[in-house]
Amino acid sequence: MASENGHIQVAAEHVQVDSRVLEKKWVVAGFLRAPLSETVLQKFEDEFAKAREVTDWYAVQIDRTVRPSASPLLYAPDHDYDLCALCLAHFSSSATQYNPYFFVILDARTANDGTAILVYNELLDNPPWEMRITPATTSLFIVNQVIYNMTIEEEGSDLPDDPEEAATWAYDVPSDFSEMHNDVRVPLSKFERIDSDGAAVPEGFVKFKIEDVTTIVPEYPSGPVELLWFGQPPAEEVLLECIEQDRDEAVKVKVVTFQTGPNALAERVRA
Repeated sequence: MASENGHIQVAAEHVQVDSRVLEKKWVVAGFLRAPLSETVLQKFEDEFAKAREVTDWYAVQIDRTVRPSASPLLYAPDHDYDLCALCLAHFSSSATQYNPYFFVILDARTANDGTAILVYNELLDNPPWEMRITPATTSLFIVNQVIYNMTIEEEGSDLPDDPEEAATWAYDVPSDFSEMHNDVRVPLSKFERIDSDGAAVPEGFVKFKIEDVTTIVPEYPSGPVELLWFGQPPAEEVLLECIEQDRDEAVKVKVVTFQTGPNALAERVRA
């Protein structure tokens, strides 16, 4: 990559991820553009989580590293090609569940209204699509883009022309499935931590694992949980989501996700 006029210039690059691999990449990375308190980050995670139901499978994991914009674009000062390239480089292989094309940016405005910037990028030589969005809208929007071809370009066209209105606008079509959720935060100290010092953990990631989640949350279905986290994980606690969904009158399916679908545990509970 070469720099011209302070902006990164990159050759055209499209990381072609096999569709069978891509359909299992259900984790969206969150990146910080400004220092944000853990309270702000947890609120974003909680609102994101409670907008999910069992079939709404995209999750977000926030890298606590503050990454100032190294090469801001003239048309998109909140992100840069370096961040897009980072996602393509680290998340394209089948070794992780992170999606290489979607990510969210949490910035100074997130502390004020909880919103973030959703970015979609496949081609490094084209401007990435971006849109300010609420956490309770983000996962379902990504699902709709992937399945129903809803695009940031189309929905972002609702951005007001008036600069003052645009400065506070965010795409907001929220979902609320909080009545299905029994989410808890648990200490990361309860998990075994494995750093990127071997082939089992990709570079830039850290793995947390526990053989039986019921040792820390007895009411959850029994089973192992693993979490692969890019960048800097939370210092103390991590969110576990428990979603209960009625499938018929007699049987309730309890699903536990540890930020991401592939770690789901399920049990059939007779009502």
